[in-house]
Amino acid sequence: MIWPTICSTHTAPPPDWALWERHLIDTMNEAAIAYQERYTRRDGSFVWRDSWPGFDGSDDGYESYHNWPLFYALGGSAELHERSRWLWEAVTRQFTAYGQVYRGFDAHYDWMHHGESSIYFYYFGLADPQRQPDRARALRFARMYTVTTLRLPTGMPCTR
Repeated sequence: MIWPTICSTHTAPPPDWALWERHLIDTMNEAAIAYQERYTRRDGSFVWRDSWPGFDGSDDGYESYHNWPLFYALGGSAELHERSRWLWEAVTRQFTAYGQVYRGFDAHYDWMHHGESSIYFYYFGLADPQRQPDRARALRFARMYTVTTLRLPTGMPCTR
C-alpha cells in the first residue's frame, strides 16, 4: 500500500483548546499514579480483603484501570501504559487467588460483567498492537468461543 505524503510550509501556534487538553492529559498522568499507589500494595494488588465471599466483583478490579491503555493511545504517558499492563497482571493474580479468575479470564457472571472486565485487554491491542502477550491472550479468548468439539452420533451430518 502506498501512503500519501502530506507536506506543509506554514506553521502556526497550537490553539488554546489543544494546550488545555495537553495540560489535562499531563495532570491525569500524575493523578492516575497517585490513585494507584494509594489503593494498591507494592505488588500491585488491591489493599482489600484476603478472601473472596462470593461470585461478584472481579470485573470491578479490572475496571479500576481499564481505560489506562486507551488513555495512553490518546496521548497519555508511556509510564502509565506500562503500569496498566503491570496492574492487569496484579489484578489477575489477586482474583485468581480468590477463585474468581480462571486461566486469565473471569470465571463467573453474565456477559455484561465479562465485557466490563475484558475491555481492559481489548485496549491493550489498541495501545500497542505489536505485543505478543496481548495477541496470545486475544487468540486464547477468541478460541473459547470459536473452537468447538462436536460430538455427534455416528452417521449424523455435521452442520453449523
